[in-house]
Amino acid sequence: MDKFVQVSGPDSAAKPNPKWSNGMKALIPSFEALRGQSAGISDGMRQHCGEVGVVAEIGSSGRCRVSFSDGSQFWYDPDRLLVPEESEKGTAPMAKASVSRKTLKDFPSEKEYEAYLKAVLKTGTKLVAVSGDRKGDRGTYLGTNSFQPPCHVQWEKLGKAYWVHWRDVELDDGTPVQEDAPKPVTKLESGQWYRWTGGPERPGNWNNEGMDFVLDGKPHQVKESSGQNASFFDSPKPDSKWYFGHVMDKFVQVSGPDSAAKEDAPKPVTKLESGQWYRWTGGPERPGNWNNEGMDFVLDGKPHQVKESSGQNASFFDSPKPDSKWYFGHVMDKFVQASAPESAAKEDAPKRVTKLESGQWYRWTGSTTRPGGWNGEGKMDFLLDGKPHQ
Repeated sequence: MDKFVQVSGPDSAAKPNPKWSNGMKALIPSFEALRGQSAGISDGMRQHCGEVGVVAEIGSSGRCRVSFSDGSQFWYDPDRLLVPEESEKGTAPMAKASVSRKTLKDFPSEKEYEAYLKAVLKTGTKLVAVSGDRKGDRGTYLGTNSFQPPCHVQWEKLGKAYWVHWRDVELDDGTPVQEDAPKPVTKLESGQWYRWTGGPERPGNWNNEGMDFVLDGKPHQVKESSGQNASFFDSPKPDSKWYFGHVMDKFVQVSGPDSAAKEDAPKPVTKLESGQWYRWTGGPERPGNWNNEGMDFVLDGKPHQVKESSGQNASFFDSPKPDSKWYFGHVMDKFVQASAPESAAKEDAPKRVTKLESGQWYRWTGSTTRPGGWNGEGKMDFLLDGKPHQ
């Protein structure tokens, strides 16, 4: 049983057409168009039955992740959602706040501004980021909780939900956001993004052609820095630090590109945890202290999901030998924690299976060789293809 994981059915498995309860009409032409819309919950067994939330994400199977004002999020099948008719769209609680727009400058403290926003914001209120990582982006308020940052917003440019501080947002009345002037750079800091402004030509005092990748004028993120010596995640040699002290005035600090989700910023890894995704940053060459060529699959620099782990020993779902644990303790600093790729639906993350339930889909994760204790001979072998079966 431990070789099975529960999954959603393949896209080729037709799902029943959504039934919109209580006479509500499916006025939205596609599931994808549900993103950012208000939705009521019709399932009487659910915690949020009768409440209205915002559709924050559409999974590959068509299921919808709905965010509520208390910060909680749940996945629902589309036939459990109530979508308002055209005449009802834009009404509370999705209405734009009808209060006068105030900013942080109108309050004596950040705490009082926070209280003001909590009082006027409803799920679905439009916000604009005026500072911080998302400055200039606009989005829809999803809710809050007691953690930091506390304000959950579905952002338009970013294309997904992301948490920000209260001080970074204002009610959106369409006013353009004034961009900050670039900050002068005196040192490069780990994890921050910088852009070269000195043009595409290599400076005469450039000390290594391996530094040329920054000359494209695009944002690049520092991996490790000691001030004026730094390595970059997207460098051809991400573990090599280059000296930039003599050209520091040619850099400006910037936000990461919209394609770089801030919640996915690399985190230092001290152990590998089951079910989490990790990406190798040490380059494509096998390290000298690599203890088994079977570990080479991680060198592609793509996200890989840990199947089982005891800390520094781990197996991976997409390993050539998914049941084998490899020791990574000596190269742990070369991993960063990452989000699952877009092709991996978040709601379909593998779940440990203790029983097989009628009507559900399951996928075999063991090897393609028939186990020694297999009691059905060839009759059960069809499962070994690793595809979903219902």
